[in-house]
Amino acid sequence: MNKLISYHKSIILLIAITYLSLFNTTNIDTNKLELFPHFDKFVHLIMYSSLSFTLLIEFYFRTQKNKFSLLLFSFGWGLLMELAQKLLTDYRGAEWQDVVANTSGVLLAILLFQIFKQKKWIKRLMLYPFSKSL
Repeated sequence: MNKLISYHKSIILLIAITYLSLFNTTNIDTNKLELFPHFDKFVHLIMYSSLSFTLLIEFYFRTQKNKFSLLLFSFGWGLLMELAQKLLTDYRGAEWQDVVANTSGVLLAILLFQIFKQKKWIKRLMLYPFSKSL
């Protein structure tokens, strides 16, 4: 249980992504929310890059190791959410473009993590906000 608590930021993101993936949008005019074409794909990219980057950072600060298998979890969760939309709801649908956007988010997180680590910016992140839970 203590390990789960140490990943509370990732868990919060996971809950938010799950909610946003499954809540009913039939009463919302989603066209008004689109700032540009394919805006929803950009949102998928941001959600999964945020989740993946946060998982990597939280794990790295606790172990000083890279654990890229955590990214398989992010990728798998994206697939699970698409399947859940198709199988568990009658108001959402699965799209392969969403899977591509989710995967792109995971890959972006890897790139950002490597840049932060190489440039030693990762030590600045230790000051705020990730280290607050250590």
